[in-house]
Amino acid sequence: MANTKSFTEQTSADTTEIGFHYQYYYFLYRLLNLKSGQSVGLEVKDDVHTDLDNDTQILFQLKHTVQLSAAGNPIALTELDSDLWKTMHNWAKIISDKAADRNQTSKQNEFIKKTEFHLITNKSESSRN
Repeated sequence: MANTKSFTEQTSADTTEIGFHYQYYYFLYRLLNLKSGQSVGLEVKDDVHTDLDNDTQILFQLKHTVQLSAAGNPIALTELDSDLWKTMHNWAKIISDKAADRNQTSKQNEFIKKTEFHLITNKSESSRN
C-alpha cells in the first residue's frame, strides 16, 4: 500500500506537466521530420496531428506515465487501461463530430478512410495485451 497514490497525487501538476512536455516533444519530432507539402499541429485536431500531401491525416493521442511496475519499468498498457479507453472515446467523438458535419455514417466513413489514428505512449507492453 506504500505505492498507492491519492487521486490528488496522481493528478498533481508535476506529473501532468510531464505529459504536456511529452506531447510537445513529440510535436517537435513530427515537425523536424516533415516532408514537402506536409504540416503538423499541436492541440488542433488532436494532441498532435500531421496533414500529409495526399489529402490524408494522422491523428496522434499521446499518453505518458510516471508509474513504474515492480520491475522498475513504466506500467503496461492493458485492455482495461483508462488511457486506452479515453483515447478510443476521443477518437469516436472526433469521427462523429456534428460541428464538423460528420453526423451521418457516410461522412464518418469518408473521414475514417482519409485518417490514421495513432496512440503514442511510453507505457510498456504486457504479455496479456
